[in-house]
Amino acid sequence: MFQLTLVPVLAPDPIAWIEASIEVTTEDLREFRQRSTLPIDVTLARLVPGGWLGVSTAPLDRADEIGQLFETTRAVPAAVPATTRTAAGTFVTLLRRLPTALPWLPLVAMLQYSIDSALQPYQALFYFLLAIGGGAALLTVGSMVLIARSLTRPIRLLDEAAQRIRAGDYAGRVAVSRQDELGRLADTFNAMVTAVASREQHILHQSLHDPLTGLANLARFRGEVEQHGGQAGVVLLVRLQRLAEVRNTLGHELADRVVVSIAGRLTGVLKNTDLVARVDSETFAALLPRT
Repeated sequence: MFQLTLVPVLAPDPIAWIEASIEVTTEDLREFRQRSTLPIDVTLARLVPGGWLGVSTAPLDRADEIGQLFETTRAVPAAVPATTRTAAGTFVTLLRRLPTALPWLPLVAMLQYSIDSALQPYQALFYFLLAIGGGAALLTVGSMVLIARSLTRPIRLLDEAAQRIRAGDYAGRVAVSRQDELGRLADTFNAMVTAVASREQHILHQSLHDPLTGLANLARFRGEVEQHGGQAGVVLLVRLQRLAEVRNTLGHELADRVVVSIAGRLTGVLKNTDLVARVDSETFAALLPRT
């Protein structure tokens, strides 16, 4: 491939032509490449019978793919930059027809810039940013898991405590040592459990004891007897006579004081009994152990 220069000889009319030709070699294209600000591959090719013939700064193992690219110039009327992907990588390719002395033998110039080579200096930065992004994602997921656990654990403890209370167990408390809303909720829940347990204990005590004397009532006395069965021992009944007359004559307050006094004396005398109870308004009962 040659670069031709024709100069007419005038005397003063043209009487001859002087032709000077310089062969275009790969070294020329490499020099052109060195003067370029970008590391581009330069290829010059002309159409010959059976294919394309030219020179190029590209490696020899890319000759076939470059030839296929030149085939596209038959349909390319002007310079059209495009991205081409080949086995050697991804390139920005610019094809352009060049004017020649023989128009029926087209000359095509191709400039290629490797995108892979352009991105190579940034690969380390890319992987670094990718690692930072991955680490941030893992840190975010881990933080979300910890936050979720810190939120769900107190709720789970509250649910377990509520199930125990539903079953009648008021002994347990929710052990949540936090200063936020869940911690205050746990403290309020524990206070509620304590109040409910105290109220239920008070109600249970009232249901099994006489409100005036504090002794066991008939329901508890009967339960104790049934619990002992045939081994209950001896049941002692003490009935107060004429208590109604005292109440009607001297008043309820004095009658109540009499009942309380007798209850205290019976309790002091019958210390070794299993149980002393007031079974009705005028009767006391004691469960004496079998001797």
